[in-house]
Amino acid sequence: MTTGEGISQTVKSLAKTAQEILVLRFEYDLSLEEISNVLGLGLSATKMRLYRAIDAAEKHVMQEEGEFAPA
Repeated sequence: MTTGEGISQTVKSLAKTAQEILVLRFEYDLSLEEISNVLGLGLSATKMRLYRAIDAAEKHVMQEEGEFAPA
């Protein structure tokens, strides 16, 4: 499996809201302000959703690699 396939698989395993914000940020390279406008959220809520999505992705990767990921 290539790195790109692994990343794609990880993103697909996340909740739709997490998928959406990760794609907007890292695939479409939108700024946090642009994402907040697209999603109709405040900047603070956008930051929180992005950081939670990144955290969820990291935990998924750690679990896939057999490492312990705290809840």
